Amino acid sequence: MDPSTGDVLGTTSVNGRPVDGDVAPDGTVWIPDLTGGLIQLGADGAVLDQWDIDVAGPFVLDALDGHISVAEWKGTEVVSYDVS
Repeated sequence: MDPSTGDVLGTTSVNGRPVDGDVAPDGTVWIPDLTGGLIQLGADGAVLDQWDIDVAGPFVLDALDGHISVAEWKGTEVVSYDVS
């Protein structure tokens, strides 16, 4: 999205049910997949990787300093992954 106009600049199709992601300092986009996965997009929106993770219903995440912290849907678990 263009922050000055609100225009959509592009879309990317992914598997699963993507929810609340984050942009890492390097420009990559990390998105939890509610069905139990993690999606990594390049700064250009291209899918770089998708994989299963050990979080039941990952809902929100934070990407910082080579780590991804993922919170579970019901709010009872936060798991951190080293992705550096």
